Amino acid sequence: MTAGLGGSVNSQKKGGEYMQKVLVNIQTDQPITPTDLAKINIKIVCPSIVAISGRGPIWLYSFLTHVLHIAVALYVFDPRLGYVCVATHNPDHKVGDVLTDFVPDKTIDITF
Repeated sequence: MTAGLGGSVNSQKKGGEYMQKVLVNIQTDQPITPTDLAKINIKIVCPSIVAISGRGPIWLYSFLTHVLHIAVALYVFDPRLGYVCVATHNPDHKVGDVLTDFVPDKTIDITF
C-alpha cells in the first residue's frame, strides 16, 4: 500500500483480512435540507477503507464522517488535491495523507 502525497491505495489484506475499498458518491440534482439526513442508511462491511465524493454541504459530510467512523480509514475528495484522509484507525493511513487514485471495490450512491 502506498499512501501519502501522490499515492494510491489498493485493496489489501491486514492480518490476513481483506480490506474492501468503498466509494460513497453523493449525487444531488436539487437542494437538500438537514431533514434529508434521516433518509440516509449506509452500512459498510468492516474492515473497509472509505472515500466520500460529490457535492454537498459541510453538515452532510460531517454526518457521513460520523456514520462511517468504523472504517479503517476515511478519505474525502478535494478536486484540487485528490482524496484526503480525515480519520483513521490504522497506522498505514495517516490523517492528512493524500491519494491521487482511489479505485473502489464497491460504490454506494446517495441520491437526493
